[in-house]
Amino acid sequence: MVKGSDLFVSALENEGVEYIFGVPGEEVLQIWESLRKSKIKLVTTRTEWGAVLMAAAHYRLTGRTGVCIATCGPGALNFANGAGYALLGGWSVVMITGQKSIKSTPAGGLSERRRRQRDEASDEARKADWVEQVDPDDGP
Repeated sequence: MVKGSDLFVSALENEGVEYIFGVPGEEVLQIWESLRKSKIKLVTTRTEWGAVLMAAAHYRLTGRTGVCIATCGPGALNFANGAGYALLGGWSVVMITGQKSIKSTPAGGLSERRRRQRDEASDEARKADWVEQVDPDDGP
């Protein structure tokens, strides 16, 4: 059975992505596993900000879009400075983040927990040309 993460990584390979810079995390673990089995080279960074800087530098040096990946929550929000940096420089960077499904996250009876959960797609939309959220419930 083909996993969605395998299809996603295959699409990145078809687009000619050679490197992905990022920080591993639980919500993107399946993508990291699929990347490990692909031709794309993973470059682990200490911070998400560093991943965006490396992706931007990759674009500046090669002219090919830089790609970076982070987990949800603080990981995704740490892309913010890098997104601004790439936007100001006019550099092409693709930022991939994970997000827990609000439907599948147990609230444990605490509605406060649900209210605090971030909508990363909305957060990133203010700093990006294009944002897409993939919901696993919207499968083929």
